[in-house]
Amino acid sequence: IYTVINGFSSRLMPESFTASERNYLEAYSAVMDDFEVTEGERKLLQLTAKNLGLSEARITYLEDWYNESIKEDSEEE
Repeated sequence: IYTVINGFSSRLMPESFTASERNYLEAYSAVMDDFEVTEGERKLLQLTAKNLGLSEARITYLEDWYNESIKEDSEEE
């Protein structure tokens, strides 16, 4: 898991994301290790986003970006 997260962090995250956005993406990638977000994980992500000051629109963008990045990455393999 560490290797996946480390690889994700160093290869996929553009520098244009804010520290808060990067923190949210790291939390999201951790819960997406099984490619599913449970109800409990969603609540945790919502709390994380609130504490980081992220809007619903930005959360949607970040999650869509992550999911598309993972899809592209798996297609390359």
